[in-house]
Amino acid sequence: MKKLFYFFLAITVACSSGDDSSDNNDPDNDSSAERLIESITVISGNCNNVYNLWLFYDNLNRVASVQSQYVETNCNGEQGTFGEVYEVEFMYTDNNVTVTVPSIGNSFSYPINVGGMLDDNEVTFVNNQLIYISPNSLLSGDCGVTNVWVENNLIEANYFMGDSENGIYCDGRQVNYEYYEDLNLIENFWIQQRYYWDTGLVLNGIAGRASKNLISKRTSISGPGNSNVIETTNFQYQLDPDGYPTVIYINSSNDFSDIERTVTYEVTYMD
Repeated sequence: MKKLFYFFLAITVACSSGDDSSDNNDPDNDSSAERLIESITVISGNCNNVYNLWLFYDNLNRVASVQSQYVETNCNGEQGTFGEVYEVEFMYTDNNVTVTVPSIGNSFSYPINVGGMLDDNEVTFVNNQLIYISPNSLLSGDCGVTNVWVENNLIEANYFMGDSENGIYCDGRQVNYEYYEDLNLIENFWIQQRYYWDTGLVLNGIAGRASKNLISKRTSISGPGNSNVIETTNFQYQLDPDGYPTVIYINSSNDFSDIERTVTYEVTYMD
């Protein structure tokens, strides 16, 4: 099976061996009233290679397909470029989701439980929150991680060290998160610097619920394998009258480079 490493290496997730409960009893997150994201597209950016996404839903409000387009933003005087649009389709059963890329005729499947989360013994969920990912899991991309949650917000992710001699480049980084008081009104919307085709699976719950509040800052401290480089990413939003983000502005910098990388997304919703 193909690992979902594109998205999850960016977000992944206190140590706990608790049950993988699929209960969803948090009154602060009522997914039945959520709006559906129609698109996440790039307005502008600097030295950031990202994607445009357009999402399509089935009659159960699950993402049935995603159209994705690679965007290379302007950088150091170089004009950015847009790639071709390609489509990825999702087909669901009670315990499985099949991903198909029609343009290349490729497909692969992931097991899911009754709550729609990944059904993998190498992954631990507690109260629908992603707590632990083994290096051998379908989510890890060979880099395991443990997550710390406080008051339904992911506040810390601790990555394992990898065995570089065997081609596993995991530097043992620690990632810390801060939040605004504003609520994240879409339960499974993990707000990130980049969005890939598997955002469709994530919105359908395969990675569990996202943080309760809108992220304001992400600080990544690389491990010894990367000279402890600190990268800081800040998030700002324009919200509609109901509190949903319509514009997300993200800027990122580190102490190893003078380049400030930015991207501004527009987010639209289904009527």
